[in-house]
This record gives sequence, C-alpha cells and structure tokens, in this order.
Amino acid sequence: ANRGKLSAHVLIHMERGSEWGALQRLLASAEGQDKIRTLDLRLAFCTPQAGADAGGDSDSGGEVEGEQGELSRQVQILEDLLRKFWVVGSTLERDSEAWSPKLECPTQKCKEPCIHTENGFSLARFSVSHVNK
Repeated sequence: ANRGKLSAHVLIHMERGSEWGALQRLLASAEGQDKIRTLDLRLAFCTPQAGADAGGDSDSGGEVEGEQGELSRQVQILEDLLRKFWVVGSTLERDSEAWSPKLECPTQKCKEPCIHTENGFSLARFSVSHVNK
C-alpha cells in the first residue's frame, strides 16, 4: 500500500524468530520507518530460527555461542530502533510484579531462562511500544 508519512500502526509478533530479519530490513529503509506512527513489538527471545537445525541434544559450546550471538544481534536491532523511535511503554513492570518464582518453579530445579535479570526474572518474552520521533 502507498502510505503517507506517519500513517501506519504496526504490530509485530516475534514468535518464530524469522521476524527479526524483517525488523532488520525495516531499519535499513528510512522511507519505511517514516511511514510508521506506532510500532508495537511482542518480543520472544531464544526462539528457533526459521530453517534452523532443531535437532540434537549436544552440550557443545557452539550451541551456547550461537545463542549468545543471536541474542547480541537481537539486542543490537532493538538499540538501533532507538535512533528513529521512542519507547513509550512495555509489559516488563507488570510482568515482574506478577512473577512468583515459588509458584513457577517450586522445586528450584527449573531450567535457567536464556535471558534474565540478576534475580532470575525471565526477559525471554515481553512487549514494548514505540512511537516515531
């Protein structure tokens, strides 16, 4: 569609992992960014990439390094968004207030989240809202 400046309200669910590439392409298009008034992201970190090999129970360091590299790339994409968009809200505070580790992991033997705060609060899924500067 041929949209004018600040005419689009965009919501992207980052569920499968492949959406990160689309967001990266958006960052490369000043014209595309100019059309967006609001940008809402439903973030999901540590998801399998589209077409990625999902097999194997390997404990090799390559898997951890790959995950760390992907997290670094995703964080860089989010930081790059800040050149054009202001963050106006997120679900992090609400999610952290509702978090109850004693209920979610009563045995304290749960898998460590791939990305978390110092006290263990998972940052693997949350939403963030932006407006164009």
